[in-house]
Amino acid sequence: MRAAGALGMASVWSQLGRRPALGAQAPSENGRPVAKPEILETKVISHQQHLYHGWPTVARRRNGQLLVVYSGGREEHVCPFGRVEMMRSDDDGKTWGWPRVLMDTEIDDRDAGVLETSKGTILATTFTSLAYEAVLARAEQAATQGNAAWEPARMQRWQAAHRRLSAEGRKALLWQWMLRSTDGGLTWSAPYKVPINSPHGPFELADGRLLYAGKELWHGENRIGVCQSTDDGQNWTWLPAVPTRPADRHQNYHELHGVEAADGRLVVQLRNHNTANAGETLQTHSTDGGKTWAEPYSIGVWGLPSHLLRLKDGRLMVVFYAGYDHVSLPDKDHPRGGRICYTISEDEGQTWSPAAILYDGPDDDRDPSIVQLSDGSLLCNFFSLRRKDNGWEGLGSWLVRSDDDGKTWSLPELIARDYYCSSPVRQLPDGRLILGLYRQTESESNGAVTISQDGGNTWSRPVDIDNGGYPLDAETDVIVLKDGTLYAIQRSRGESMCYSESRDGGRSWSVSRPVGFPGHSPYLLRTPGDIIVLAHRLPGTSLHYSLDEARTWSENIIIDEVIGAYPSMVNLKDGSVLVVYYEEGAGSNLRARRFRLSREGIKWLKF
Repeated sequence: MRAAGALGMASVWSQLGRRPALGAQAPSENGRPVAKPEILETKVISHQQHLYHGWPTVARRRNGQLLVVYSGGREEHVCPFGRVEMMRSDDDGKTWGWPRVLMDTEIDDRDAGVLETSKGTILATTFTSLAYEAVLARAEQAATQGNAAWEPARMQRWQAAHRRLSAEGRKALLWQWMLRSTDGGLTWSAPYKVPINSPHGPFELADGRLLYAGKELWHGENRIGVCQSTDDGQNWTWLPAVPTRPADRHQNYHELHGVEAADGRLVVQLRNHNTANAGETLQTHSTDGGKTWAEPYSIGVWGLPSHLLRLKDGRLMVVFYAGYDHVSLPDKDHPRGGRICYTISEDEGQTWSPAAILYDGPDDDRDPSIVQLSDGSLLCNFFSLRRKDNGWEGLGSWLVRSDDDGKTWSLPELIARDYYCSSPVRQLPDGRLILGLYRQTESESNGAVTISQDGGNTWSRPVDIDNGGYPLDAETDVIVLKDGTLYAIQRSRGESMCYSESRDGGRSWSVSRPVGFPGHSPYLLRTPGDIIVLAHRLPGTSLHYSLDEARTWSENIIIDEVIGAYPSMVNLKDGSVLVVYYEEGAGSNLRARRFRLSREGIKWLKF
């Protein structure tokens, strides 16, 4: 279940018409009111917050204890260090024990599921992956060409982990795995192979059977469907197949999970990467215990980096990246790759229009942001990636313009060839426009800005910001302080984001210095009370605020436990703030929360 305030893609992608935002009272299909969930608390439960934790599953045991399993020990989304870890809570999630490693092979151990069966057996599931090999190969190739983007220590870590086994040994570990404990998780079996995998593992039926909806990943025909076990998870056999829709390829169905409904129906949902309903969650069901399955059908639910804007007429506009994966290069199923979409709210974010395409070029167009200038024109900036060999090349930062409130848009115009953007154009008090940029060279990475003096028709040569020796992945955003100083915040691969200041209108910048806390994809907003808010990813989706013009910052405040990316904010008419962000990873949705800031602190509000 999504938390209240989550802006599910049922709201912004469905073509079935306007739907209430999640958390609002709304009729269901049978006319009964929908339950209204409420967020009681949001916090980080992982103890090693310097590491990347992904794809968790939580289960309650018969004795009331909570178990959570996940892929821990990681450096990033795809890396060779993933391992399956488990934590326990004996107080309903208030506190969690130190993680225990259940499985740590020589390659990447990923999405973890967990279930306690009615017999008291605990089953943990995962799969292994070599996807990191392509990432490492690209980095090694860049280094041999004199374009090294990795620090030497990182390259050494990855190569050392990779070389633990031969190529044949690594390939032999590719499979779907299950572990089994019959003593409450004190001891565990060795990992054993099962025919199928999905992120959250199996579920149990009222008749005692265990069902596991998922996919063959590394063998056979990449079948999707449901397996069953009648011996408490020790052995698994296939049930009759889930049919494939006409014109679909079953290989483009992913990440299934199921449940037994109160009336005995079996309901299974799956992630879809076929052309029809691309990126949506599809659903199938069985009314005969799994002997037959319905053809998958759309339920109107979909999810990526979003940016939020208040238009001059009072409406709210969100632009976001719509792709089939984190990077969505064109392929035979998606001939135009990732695209930029938008949705509109006329009631302060309570409901949203069906999503529509703003721009869809021939490449992967991504990380959009939007601004409305004082003359009413709209500028949407983004960057693009093009397929090259086994990877991609960057095409620089671009913008499209609308002079009719978004009804039509211009052809794309190049802003900067070798730089990227992940934040919006900002209009300065003197009418000039400034855009935060970033780039990677052979020797370093840094933030930058570019300036336009003619409403975005032309842009200056980028002005680089000295990184001060810090590895900056930048994603630079800029805000004007009350004394006219420009303040730039930049993402870092290190322990702290960095900032820089300009006192001459952006022509020169101070050497970057740590701000004192980590974060990715920073976004700056000044509230009506002259409080500066900085929203960012990590830990989870978070924010800091400053009461003294960015000289000092508050403690970290968790917006959401999901590792959201590219948050954006807007001031609402009642003085509160709306923040929109997306869930990191597969099946991503857009989410939203609303809060009010004062010098006494923050108050979370309902929609």
